[in-house]
Amino acid sequence: MIRAIRPEDSTAVAELLALAGFPDSAEAVAHRIVRLDKHREFGLVADHEGAVEGVLAAHAYHVLHRAARVGRITLLIVHPDVHGTGRGRSLLEAAEARLRLMHCELVEVISNHRYRAAHGFYEHLGYLRTSSKFRKDL
Repeated sequence: MIRAIRPEDSTAVAELLALAGFPDSAEAVAHRIVRLDKHREFGLVADHEGAVEGVLAAHAYHVLHRAARVGRITLLIVHPDVHGTGRGRSLLEAAEARLRLMHCELVEVISNHRYRAAHGFYEHLGYLRTSSKFRKDL
């Protein structure tokens, strides 16, 4: 089942984040879940019989060079034990549906260059590799 993320999911989500190289406490994750702006940001989880097996975070925003909002998926993690079971696809499809309701006409996915298998997954689902992302710590 795909559903909205809740603060009580924070322990399971923190474990998924740690698997992806983003360790943090359940308390810190719970705080970030609560502060999501429900009008522009949202989180979803893949819940199988009470166990959180995947998480997705996304937001919608306006950019100067496009007339319509852009949706951006900033996080998609599925537990390795359930890779290939459709959890990631279900999370992505649910996010796309919600972003359409938020008047987005384009969805971008952020994915670190080291997650090559994920890139193939996105391409398989119709996403095109269009640009590079650069970052600088402040």
